[in-house]
This record gives sequence, C-alpha cells and structure tokens, in this order.
Amino acid sequence: MQRKIIFILFVLINITSTLLFAQRGINNCPIAIYFKKDTLYNNKCDTAIKDIYFNIIANKIIVVYKKGTKGRFVPDEIFGYTNAKGQFYRVDNNDKFELRDKKQFYFYSRKSGRGTNYYFSNQINSKLFRFTKKNLYLQYDSTKVKKILDDKYYKRKL
Repeated sequence: MQRKIIFILFVLINITSTLLFAQRGINNCPIAIYFKKDTLYNNKCDTAIKDIYFNIIANKIIVVYKKGTKGRFVPDEIFGYTNAKGQFYRVDNNDKFELRDKKQFYFYSRKSGRGTNYYFSNQINSKLFRFTKKNLYLQYDSTKVKKILDDKYYKRKL
C-alpha cells in the first residue's frame, strides 16, 4: 500500500513538473517581449505581463499587463515575443512568424490568406528565408539538405 502511494506521488510530481515546464519560450521565460536581437538571450522575464499578441490591423504589438493596463509597441522595435501559451513569435517586416522547430535550424510558419508559408533561418536572429529546396541548397551543403529532406516533418512542408 505504501509503495502504491509513493508511486502515485512520484507520477503526479512528474506530470506536474512536465506541465509547468513544457510551455516555455526562449530562456524558459513563460511570457516575454524581446526588444533587440543582441539581447535576446539576456532578456529577463517580466512577471507583470499577462499576455502578448500582435494586432495586425493596428500594426502594433499589444502587451497586456496583470494590472489591466496595455502597452503598445511598433513592430520595428520588437524582435519577438513569447505569449501566454508559451509560443515564441519572431517579428520581421511587420509580420509575425511562429517558431515551430529548432532541431536542425530555426523553422517558422506564417499564416496568410491562402494557407501557411514556411521559413527558416540558420540562427535565431539571422535572416529569414522561404522554405524551398533552392534556398536550402543555397544555405547548406547537400548532405545537410538531404538529411532535412529525409525528415518527414519537413518534407510535408515543401
């Protein structure tokens, strides 16, 4: 009986810690706004922020604070942000790009009127390229491109 209770506690602790730490943005920061590319990894979490979102119509990034106030920023001032769901978005050319994967390179998606477009970059703060075979071959050697194209996740995105 005592072993069963210990086992159940162990499982509950593991599940709780997984849920707590699963949705984190860059730097394990649950909600953050990044103003400059060079301070991306040095940025501190702001516990006063409740949520962040991109208002495309107003062309502003809106920061909602826990006190109920809002901050509005021009996209040119912002490199990226992590929203309340723990999802990191990069802001580039007045548009937002959702970071989808960072195993082999930084892989982003951007929703448009006709569907979803995919992009990649070599580093978190390097230039974005449209995810095409041609751009992959321009950025990487053929061995790495073959490895990328063999991955079913990326293959479906071309």
